[in-house]
Formats: sequence, C-alpha cells, structure tokens
Amino acid sequence: MTSVDVVNEWLDVKQQVSKKSCCSEHRAGCTSLCLLLITATGLSFIAWWEYGTNVRLKTFDLNYEDSKYFGILADIHLDTKSNWTHCQNGSSWDGGWIEHYANNYGARFCDTSLALFDLTLSNLKNYERSTQPFEFLVILGDNSAHFTDGFEPSSDQLNHVRNSLNKYFPSIPVYFTLGNHDLSTTHSQMPNDPQSWYQKFWDTMSPSLQRDDDKIGRAMKTFKYYGFYKIEHDDSLWVVSLNTNIFMSAVHDVTDEMINAQLLWLNRTLLEASALGSVSVLLIGHSSPDISLIWLPIWFQDKKMVWRPECIVAFNQIVAPHWEIIKLPFYAHQHTNSWFTKRFTPQDYVSFFKFPSVSMSDFGNPSFSVGVANENNWELFDLLFYFCPLEIFTRSNREPSYSFQYSFKQQNFQYQDKYAPINSPALKEIIDRIITFGDGMETYTNILMNIYQLSFKPHISPYGAFCIMTENQSDMLEKCLQRYS
Repeated sequence: MTSVDVVNEWLDVKQQVSKKSCCSEHRAGCTSLCLLLITATGLSFIAWWEYGTNVRLKTFDLNYEDSKYFGILADIHLDTKSNWTHCQNGSSWDGGWIEHYANNYGARFCDTSLALFDLTLSNLKNYERSTQPFEFLVILGDNSAHFTDGFEPSSDQLNHVRNSLNKYFPSIPVYFTLGNHDLSTTHSQMPNDPQSWYQKFWDTMSPSLQRDDDKIGRAMKTFKYYGFYKIEHDDSLWVVSLNTNIFMSAVHDVTDEMINAQLLWLNRTLLEASALGSVSVLLIGHSSPDISLIWLPIWFQDKKMVWRPECIVAFNQIVAPHWEIIKLPFYAHQHTNSWFTKRFTPQDYVSFFKFPSVSMSDFGNPSFSVGVANENNWELFDLLFYFCPLEIFTRSNREPSYSFQYSFKQQNFQYQDKYAPINSPALKEIIDRIITFGDGMETYTNILMNIYQLSFKPHISPYGAFCIMTENQSDMLEKCLQRYS
C-alpha cells in the first residue's frame, strides 16, 4: 500500500465517521453536547487544580520557627490605561493593544492592570497574616509598563505603585531597585537627564524605605548621581541595591565613569561589610549577570550576555570572595524563576536567584514570592512561590486568587534538613546533579518544570541547562556547551 492509498483510506474512514456524527445531521444537538462537554472538562480541571493545591498545602510544612519572612515582587509593569476589554501588549516591541476576554484583570501578554496589582498585594497581605509579619518587601525593578507616552516612564504609574504598597504594607520598609523600564520607554537608553530622573524616582519611592533621615540621606547621596544605594535594615542586615542598567549591554549612553563608580562602590561596600564580621547582605538588582534558558537561541547569534562582558568579569571578581555574607542575592528581569551558581575557587562562589513576574507580558501567570530566613544570621531557609492562573478564573467568571505553587526547599532538597541554609555550596550540589548519570533526569525535570513560565522547556538539554546555570562569561559558556556537544 502506497502513502497515497493510506491517505485515501484515511479520508474514506473520516467521511464515513462524519456521516454518522451528530455534527452532520443533528448540528444543534451536537453543539449543545460539545458545549456541555467543554464546560464539564473545564470545571473538572479547576477542581483537580484546586484539589492538588490543597493537598500540597497540607503536605508541605511552610511554617518555620524562629525565622524572618519577607515578600518579593518582580517586574510589576503597571499599566494604568488598561480597561475591561483591552490592554497594552507588553510582549511586543511596538506596544499596541490586545483585545481580551472581558474582565478587570487582563489576560496573557498584558501588562499588570490596576485590579491585578491590587489583587496581588491583597493576596500577599493575606499570606503575611497566616505566618508572621514581614520584615520588609523587595521590589526588583520594572515598575512601569513596557510602553507609555513620552520618553520617560509615567509618574502616575510609579505613584500608584507607591500608594498601593503603602495601603497594604504601611509599616514595613520596601526596598527597591531600578529596572530598565524604570529609566526609559525605549528598553535601551538612559534618561535624557539621569540625575534629574533619579531624584524624581527617589522622591517618589524613598518614603517607602521607612528609615530615619540620616540613613535616607546617606543612601540618597549615591542614588541621585548613579541610581544605586546602600541602607542598613538593622544592625545585622545591609541592603545593597545595584543599578544594573549601567552594566547592561543593550543600554546606550552609559559612560565608563558610571560603570567604574558602581564597581568601586560595590567593592568598598562589601569589604566594609565583611570586615565587620556580623553583617549579612541583601544584594538586589534588576537584570542578572548571565543569560536565561529562554535566551539561549538569541545568545548564539551574537555571543552577548545581558551584561557587558567586562562588567560580568569585574562583578565576579568583586562578589565571589564575599558569598558567605551575601545571604540574599535577588534579581528579576527575565520573568522566570531560576538560579545560578558558579564556583571560581574552592572558597569563592557567585550565586543568585531570579524571580517570576507580576506582569503576564511574557510566558506565564502573575506571581509573587515569599522568602524565609534565619532570624539570627539571615541564612536563607526557603523561597515560596505563588501564582494566579488568571484566565481559569476570569473565563469561569470567578474572583481570581493566588495559590501556592512550590517550595524551593521541598522541591530540590525534599526537606532532608528543613533548617539547612540554601547557600552557594548547596545550590552547586543541586546543579551538579543535572549531569550526574545516577540522577537520571529527575533534577533536570524538577528545575524546568518549576520554571512554569518557561515555554521552551523541550528545546534545552540537561547539559545546556547545566552550562547556563554555572557559566556567566561568554567564552566559558561556549566552552561548556562544546564540551557536552
């Protein structure tokens, strides 16, 4: 039988089936039946999803004694112009509008509506009530929508972010960092007058720091000139906020003075903290010094990382000797949750976490995260990820809510020791398991399945994931990929 015969036979069978189907002779009844089946399937999926969530919440012990909790929001991208049926397209390079299913919250590829941002903060506040009061919030940059009128981001968006944070969390500090969309609407340019914009941003957001005038004044001295700052949360924790736009390859109008000023300041700050011996560091920035799993095909085209190569090298040299005090290294920008760790010497590491976005402008559902740390030394105990499957709710005309997705400790360590710190050696051990023959595909699958916003999972091998998560210099990454063919 030839391929043509096979096709003809299949067409004959298909025609006979269609004659017998209700859709040919009883179209009205078939339509009703199909709608009923679709509705039943959808409701079954919702019930299954909620049941699974409840099981996980009961199974996972998310309460840590003698610990400090804090909230994490990344890539808010607040769109103050969205409405009941339309939103700005945050996933395209030219903006435009998306028509979506009628609701206040938005849909896939939209930036964050006012209603969705309020929902996010109210759910985060509800979580806080179920544990213990948060020590602080971390906002990891890109507060503004992807596209706004004019060159500079809208002040209305920034004011609304601040006011909403003050509404739900009026009595705890909110530590922020500058994203690329907090500087300009072009993705890749510094403001026309950087110092003027830094001052405007600072005047809007600094009241949320909840610090005394002396601490605010010292932090403002560096921020108003370069967009970075250091502030003491308390005697045991310093917050070091980078302006990663200065390091990014795509951002124009950056001078050597800006780059050197931030590197020298970072080196001096970390040396000072290490010398004290009793201080831990929360190091925050928007873009991280690596590429993401989803950007691997783009990287092959020009071999560029997100940061300038020379900035990555300098950053590694400055940060690696201080990994033991940098307990909380947090970044965003790529709208996915993943991590990186590189051991440069037996003693020195560079590690960091990247967090999923509130905005749905790329691959996934709205998200927020919660960190848990040792109350004595700020060692990280766990990261808890929450998300909202928004369109499941809006298309069934139900009020949306966030649910627990997974615990970093539970997923990767299986709680072998619930209170063991998640630090650079521990992360390195996890990633090494990706290419350990005895582990099979378990670790690799766990890592990629939990980056639920990642739409390119099938196209990345375990070896590719290993290289991306352990090499952040172009030449070394290329050698790693070649080593594993």
